[in-house]
Amino acid sequence: MSTEHFRPANHHDALVQHTAHDIEHRFQHGENLHHVLKDEIHQLRNHEYSHGHFNGQNFKHDLKKLEHKLQADHILPHIHIHTSGKHAGSIDSIGRLPVHKSAISHADGGKIGQPSRLSDRPAAASAAHGAVGELLKTPHKPGRETTAAAKPDAPPEAGDGSAAHVTAPGGGGLSKLKDAIDKARAAGRPLNMVQIGDSHIAAGIETSALANGLSKRFGVPVDYKNDGINGAHSGDALTNPGFFLKDIDKKTDLVVVSFGSNDATVQAGKAYRQDYEKLLSDIRTKAPNATLVMVGPTDGAYWGHPGKELAGLDSVTREQRAAAATVPDSDYFDIRAKLGTINQMRSHGWMDDSNLHFTKGGYQVIGDSIAQFIKDKAR
Repeated sequence: MSTEHFRPANHHDALVQHTAHDIEHRFQHGENLHHVLKDEIHQLRNHEYSHGHFNGQNFKHDLKKLEHKLQADHILPHIHIHTSGKHAGSIDSIGRLPVHKSAISHADGGKIGQPSRLSDRPAAASAAHGAVGELLKTPHKPGRETTAAAKPDAPPEAGDGSAAHVTAPGGGGLSKLKDAIDKARAAGRPLNMVQIGDSHIAAGIETSALANGLSKRFGVPVDYKNDGINGAHSGDALTNPGFFLKDIDKKTDLVVVSFGSNDATVQAGKAYRQDYEKLLSDIRTKAPNATLVMVGPTDGAYWGHPGKELAGLDSVTREQRAAAATVPDSDYFDIRAKLGTINQMRSHGWMDDSNLHFTKGGYQVIGDSIAQFIKDKAR
């Protein structure tokens, strides 16, 4: 089912602009610059694969556009990116950093909040497996992250501006997940979780906070995988299941579906609902025993237009909720109702100046809120 009508007219230019913004945002918030560049260029390549039109020439042009964008906007005015040959996508030189950024250029290696020992991972692995610093890690399956077992804690008190959880009618509930958690605990194995989505989860902060929150609340390790790409729409998971659904299988206990902000650039209707239902059906086919939790979009603005709220937020939430209600052993979390408006989120320091993306603390709040929602529903 086609989802092209949800994408910008000039998809490549929008993708390059989005990537440049993410590089600046992550660098300004304390991430290691070399890691950020490798990670974002890797995601740029993956995103082109996800849309089925990757070729060397397109990638070369996008890399050159990205270099020019970083230079022109004085984000990294002296950067040079290799655009051809076997070194395409690698950084030839960065040069002198802007004065207002140089003070944080030697921030701790790895992603936001990651222990330094994770910074020597390949960029592709780091992109998919972020971890909040306070998480303790225990080895499990190669290529995945596992939280250490934690004693159940009382749910944290809601902060100012929070709203009640809102769920879809007829979603089926999460009682099956409680059974899976009990079985995992009895067998001495982690709970297996996969989260798929867009740029909100791509850096891994939200997913690791979610995994940590579940581990704390249920007293069981969580083996988690993050499959997110900047700029992704829910329809991309239909056209490229080889990326988004590759880690979902019969052993998966929990799938968290986190699309919506990019979908909400236009009004959503019947066709959108059908695509979303197809995605949920495909997930269910691959993971017949898993519980599904669908997370709606947050309040947000158009990319590059922080004063213009996304037009399709209400319709996307409505259609996602309706689709989720058809899926057994599932529920829908309206995170927008939980976190509030752009102004409310900005007042708490959760959202950055784009009015679309979040700060490190904001993504941790989102992850922990999803964990609390699951705790409330899995009884």
